[in-house]
Amino acid sequence: MPIGIATTDFNHDSKLDLVISSSGSNNIAVFFGVSHGDFTLSATYSISGTSYPRKIAVADVNKDNQLDLIVVSYLGSNVRVLLLGSSSEGFPAQTIFTDGASPHELDVGNIDNDTCPDIVVANSGSNNM
Repeated sequence: MPIGIATTDFNHDSKLDLVISSSGSNNIAVFFGVSHGDFTLSATYSISGTSYPRKIAVADVNKDNQLDLIVVSYLGSNVRVLLLGSSSEGFPAQTIFTDGASPHELDVGNIDNDTCPDIVVANSGSNNM
């Protein structure tokens, strides 16, 4: 069941692309925009275990000038998953960070003005951020 969506131009062709999280299959799917609002499936990435991927954000987290995916996993041992992008390999690496119980909402921004993106997660199970 699709539950999260984000849009950006991953492949730099001036067409919006979609990334969709699916809670039923524990997958993230990337669809490239082709023309006139049509999309084609580019790749599907598995989020390990029973994770229930939920919200998605897009940002250059590792400062390599390539967009990365940030996904909160509601049931996945209370973790956040970062899929680090590269122009030639797609999203090969997943880095998992422990978070509070039942991460539910996600946003990315430069909160502390250090030029690096910061990840903020609201955890409904532990009632904290």
